[in-house]
Amino acid sequence: MASAIFFLDLKGKTLLARNYRGDIPMSAVEKFPILLSDAEEESSAVPPCFSHEGINYLYIRHSNLYILALTKKNTNATEILLFLHKIVEVFTEYFKVLEEESIRDNFVIIYELLDEMMDFGYPQTTESKILQEYITQESHKLEVQARPPIAVTNAVSWRSEGIRYRKNEVFLDVVESLNLLVSASGNVLRSEILGAIKMKCYLSGMPELRLGLNDKVMFETTGRATRGKAVEMEDVKFHQCVRLSRFENDRTISFIPPDGEFELMSYRLNTQVKPLIWVECLVESHSGSRMEYMLKAKAQFKRRSTANNVEILVPVPEDADSPRFRTNIGTVHYAPEKSAIIWKIKQFGGGKEFLMRAELGLPSVKGDDEHGGGMTGGFGGSMGGTGGGKAKRPINVKFEIPYFTTSGIQVRYLKITEPKLQYPSLPWVRYITQSGDIAVRRPGFVLSFRSQLRVLRTSATSFPSRHKNSARSLIPFNSVNASRLPPPSLTTTTTINTPLHLMATQTRSHGGHGGHHHHHHGGNVYLTSTNKKDAGVRITRIGLVANLAMAIGKFIGGYVFHSQALIADAYHALTDLVSDILTLGTVAWSLKPPSERFPNGYGKIESIGALGVSGLLLCGGVFMGLNSGQVLLDQFYPQAAEAISHLGHGHSHSHGIDIHGPSIHAAWLAAGSIVVKEWLYHATMKVANERKSSVLASNAIHHRIDSLTSIVALFTIGGTYLFKDASWLDPVGGLLISLMVIKAGWGNTCSSLLELADTAVDDEIKESVQKAASKALAKLQDNNAIKIRDVQGMKSGQNYLMDIELAVPGAWPINRSREIEEIVRTAIGAGVRGVKRVKVRFIPLEHEELNFSEEFIPAEVASQANPEPEDGDADCEAHGHDHGHDVHEHDARKRR
Repeated sequence: MASAIFFLDLKGKTLLARNYRGDIPMSAVEKFPILLSDAEEESSAVPPCFSHEGINYLYIRHSNLYILALTKKNTNATEILLFLHKIVEVFTEYFKVLEEESIRDNFVIIYELLDEMMDFGYPQTTESKILQEYITQESHKLEVQARPPIAVTNAVSWRSEGIRYRKNEVFLDVVESLNLLVSASGNVLRSEILGAIKMKCYLSGMPELRLGLNDKVMFETTGRATRGKAVEMEDVKFHQCVRLSRFENDRTISFIPPDGEFELMSYRLNTQVKPLIWVECLVESHSGSRMEYMLKAKAQFKRRSTANNVEILVPVPEDADSPRFRTNIGTVHYAPEKSAIIWKIKQFGGGKEFLMRAELGLPSVKGDDEHGGGMTGGFGGSMGGTGGGKAKRPINVKFEIPYFTTSGIQVRYLKITEPKLQYPSLPWVRYITQSGDIAVRRPGFVLSFRSQLRVLRTSATSFPSRHKNSARSLIPFNSVNASRLPPPSLTTTTTINTPLHLMATQTRSHGGHGGHHHHHHGGNVYLTSTNKKDAGVRITRIGLVANLAMAIGKFIGGYVFHSQALIADAYHALTDLVSDILTLGTVAWSLKPPSERFPNGYGKIESIGALGVSGLLLCGGVFMGLNSGQVLLDQFYPQAAEAISHLGHGHSHSHGIDIHGPSIHAAWLAAGSIVVKEWLYHATMKVANERKSSVLASNAIHHRIDSLTSIVALFTIGGTYLFKDASWLDPVGGLLISLMVIKAGWGNTCSSLLELADTAVDDEIKESVQKAASKALAKLQDNNAIKIRDVQGMKSGQNYLMDIELAVPGAWPINRSREIEEIVRTAIGAGVRGVKRVKVRFIPLEHEELNFSEEFIPAEVASQANPEPEDGDADCEAHGHDHGHDVHEHDARKRR
């Protein structure tokens, strides 16, 4: 019970007051700032409630306001303090920002709210959703109601009746904050996880929700077996909508949610956890006039996760100046108002580590004894300067990791039922881990330079330097965008030129490359080619840019507009993007001229590229099909989906909750994709036909399939929007798209494999070659003496490798044969596009027709070949000697 509520500014001046019982004099309020000032002088921690002259003072501070409650009764202090926080919550819901100005501008509404929230000093209605029904900020005609709103007197006072939404959705956020205190020696002194489950509820009617977590106590109470990790939560606090009796019986979280955003529950875990981002700091003091900092940060979470907006705050002396920084990632700046160096990294990948080096000047020169001298190691140390005690402040770390929880808590299921309306709903789940109060203490001992190197030995080899003695060549810091050059080396005798970001990712061994294989580290020359006149390069690059834009647009649109078909279409656009890159690389390689080692050219490289593109289609189609099938299973057989979801708790995402229903805005993205993809198909296929390129043709088919998949997406999205209870159309569209993609990928895969198997060219190409050769031979004087017996060939990428057999009289001169060969080769090369090699074979005219298969050595002849080397064959003899010598040595080793 509270007698009066006051709103004061920071100087103690009353802005607004509501006296409920009339037993508190105004002079008591005037004494509050004096009493508060006296309490602050006596102790740094001022209690939120105290008594003076028989009056109890209870207050909270918010922004530039004090909210004060006064009472003469021996009341429940926790109840009044909670009510004051509820006032802040309700006023923030009304005015967005609660501060001195908003109190002055909205005093009329505030008085109305205070009258409804408290009656004669006793708290009443504190739910903002209910208060907004009859206390509004808009002008309206007063309608006198015979009775108060039903929600006020109903058992479910936190939710109004008659709520309707066109799309029923629930957004569930599992947010965990990690509090850590790390000692100077690197031991974790205190670790705590504070978690909260927040919801945004947009459901019609009076829905009943049941939430299941991997709660250890629940599994023990019910006797169920659990797959994966179970979490034991402590200090669990629920929103008033949760049925506590049911939770105590079987640990089931059952509730009727308020409308809009609210915090469903909070919990705490005291489990021992390691720091997600490990920080080590070395400090070197140079006679009190200059200080150098070496900072190492390492991510100790899984590689598949990424920490965003990482901020590492390193305290420095208050009188530091002339900052200079070196880092190869992020930005570093000096914040004099905080007496700290702030290192910001936008994205910090799991398992990676980075280093930063800083140098600061100290204007006040002091002796070594006063500063501690030398270098300090481990997690920092005595820092010198005039900072005094502030120099020993700990290092603070801030970050946020999406799709990750430190405790391992998971949402097993979220069931939504509305007995009257029985509508389909769309639940969404998101996991976030963020830093709370993370402090890394620093030691007061001094380490030698050699000892400090042992502390950071693991990072010394990955700390690049391009300048010897670079510790003395730091670039002055002029802005928040510090120098991005690699930091200096830890020693002056070792120089490593590899950039740190490459060393963090290049972990594959090259030991497998042996013999005559060459490992090229250079970039793809076709990606940087300036030959803009080449049609294949131009259209492929246009497709590359278009696929990149559409993949990003469809992913974002599919997520924002909740379209499973559009997300499936985005996966397909992503495969198109990768296929464009493969196309550029393989086409560029296949166009290289023949070499001594590759006498038939590099055309097979293009066939391998086409096989890779087709393989991407197959993999993408299978993935999309499984994803769409999972969504359909969730919608029609939720119990089976829940059982299947238990099998995948090792994954970072949640199963069984991703039931999509698209917005009509997703249809516009699908329509735009159809127009772009149809144009790309016709343009790419035109170039492919001109160049007889299988990989360009495969790429064109990619564009056509993407166009067809967008058409399917357009119809399913439109059907879901137009027809009632047709949200299943969207995942069905995703399933159809996946089948189309698989069919196209399988056809292209078969074609590419046939090319790699050296199948014969089409009859159309053979006829074209024969016609070109016949025209050339018809112009010769002795044309009647030459007959074309056979034409064979195989395709190698864009190239045709042809063999032609000519029958000539038996006494045909060799010189004449060479002339005919050149004439035929020139005619075929000029008349048939894509032919890059022509071999001419001459046979006697009187012989019967032969075929090219006779060139192969029969098996019976090959088996009768003499395996022994002939006399005088020095190479074979040397080979046999070496081989026998190796065997002899091997046997000798075995005998030993």
